[in-house]
Amino acid sequence: MIMKKNKMKISFVLGTRPEIIKLYSVMKAAEVHKMVTPIFIHTGQHYDFEMSQVFLEELKLPEFHYFLDVKSGSHASQTALLLVELEKTLMKEQPDVVIVLGDTNTTMAGALAASKLGIPVAHVEAGCRSFDMAMPEEINRLTADAISSILFAPSEVAALNLLYEGHSQDRVFFSGNTVVDIVEETSELRKSMKLDSTIIEEYDVVVTIHRQENVDHEKRLRELIVALSEIGGKVIFPIHPRTRKRIEEFGLMDLVESTTNLKLIKPLNFLSFMKLMEESKVVITDSGGVQEEAVMLGTPCITARDTTEWPETVWVGGNRLAGSNAMNVTKFCNEVLLRSKTTTKKSMNPFKGNAGTSIINTLVELWQTGNLGLPRPDMSDGKYPLPTLQGKSHQLEKVYQTSLEFDKNGNAIINRDDSVNNKVVRIPKRK
Repeated sequence: MIMKKNKMKISFVLGTRPEIIKLYSVMKAAEVHKMVTPIFIHTGQHYDFEMSQVFLEELKLPEFHYFLDVKSGSHASQTALLLVELEKTLMKEQPDVVIVLGDTNTTMAGALAASKLGIPVAHVEAGCRSFDMAMPEEINRLTADAISSILFAPSEVAALNLLYEGHSQDRVFFSGNTVVDIVEETSELRKSMKLDSTIIEEYDVVVTIHRQENVDHEKRLRELIVALSEIGGKVIFPIHPRTRKRIEEFGLMDLVESTTNLKLIKPLNFLSFMKLMEESKVVITDSGGVQEEAVMLGTPCITARDTTEWPETVWVGGNRLAGSNAMNVTKFCNEVLLRSKTTTKKSMNPFKGNAGTSIINTLVELWQTGNLGLPRPDMSDGKYPLPTLQGKSHQLEKVYQTSLEFDKNGNAIINRDDSVNNKVVRIPKRK
């Protein structure tokens, strides 16, 4: 493929349905920008025609220029194959910048392949942290952020995380959350939709569970199914292929089928699942994306995890972490169902939108000014670029407040209440 003269070539690297959803507004903004030639690369990390191709058609997204067909496998084997195939594709295309999103193996491999080739990397959804190193996704986030030259934070908290980790202020941009864009853009479409009543009967609760910490251990998975059986409402479960496989392997299908309030259905396309969540009274999930979507739709969320990379959803009261005790899922869900009889749902969205346009405009400006890549440091005469940030004093008993603002271009600006620059020290809370 030949890049048109005086146009910036942006390669999008994605491999899962959530990545398509979250990059939707960025891809659309790139398509219509007169200075941009977008190249869409699907790695095939999770590829299913219904869940990916139909989604492209639903929202009138362009077809992928490349489909690398890298199928599932162990983290090591999959990541190795992703690196090999992505390197070939990026060497052929020679883009000006590569966009990756979030925390998948595709994200990490895309960032690593591009950076090794000297191609600037822009990480969308940078700075999200669960601080749980047992999660493969946390490792992928940290790796992608460490080697990206442009960091698009979806929230102020994510931007602060990046600055506290020592990333340069002129490389961190508060872009907003791309999920807001697609939730808002598909609002009218969802209103006109009707769910298939032959498949989706009356229900109160939507469940989506698929993470390895929940489904790869028989005891934990059994406890979660029992917890669902004790919910005082009808539960519908669009079941992920991984979860179904584990239920069958562990011999738990009899337990599922004997749970009279629980109905398993096949995975739904994006718009149908959004409609399902929007009309439910509560959502139970272990997905980061579903946590975001539920809060934006105004549907209370219960997260079957100890940690979350989206603390803002908890702070606004739209999400509760059930932790390792599966019966908390039952308890919290029944509390919400009881409240739903007297209260009306309302959106508690803590995020700002228009992220897709903001991201593309920022990249074009950086390209035009020659600032896509990281500048090389000057270490002459003993100079050394230690990361510093206004924050806590080196005298740990004295704590200074920091606040975060953003200029019109989305650059992070730190305000402080003292005049000394200090390296930030994370102090654990004392019990």
